[in-house]
Amino acid sequence: MNVIGILPMVLVMPFAGALSDHYDRKKIAILSDSCVALASLVMAILLIMDKEMAHNLFLLLGLIFIRSVGQGFQTPAVSSLIPQITTEKHLVRVNGIDQAIQAVIMLASPALAATLLTVLPLEMIL
Repeated sequence: MNVIGILPMVLVMPFAGALSDHYDRKKIAILSDSCVALASLVMAILLIMDKEMAHNLFLLLGLIFIRSVGQGFQTPAVSSLIPQITTEKHLVRVNGIDQAIQAVIMLASPALAATLLTVLPLEMIL
């Protein structure tokens, strides 16, 4: 399942970075983030409303694939937006803060997810 969640993002990122250099980064970030949010919402609704549909592995893998592609577009678009909205004087500091936040999220997310899964059902977490 990790392959479906990570591989599309890795394959899309180089092309997404080039697209975000040529087109409006803000629109790409908003559109891709909206797709990720919509796929998450659909997954949550399926888990809450229809237990049989939620156990359809191909549907859930498809939603994970959509989220992965969306993140593949969103990450480079947002990363390239930072220099546009930050003054040159503060750019190094802001990039450092952004990278620190990303590192904390990558380290804390699995622990938080494991903790939440022991306390709440998946549909409530989503």
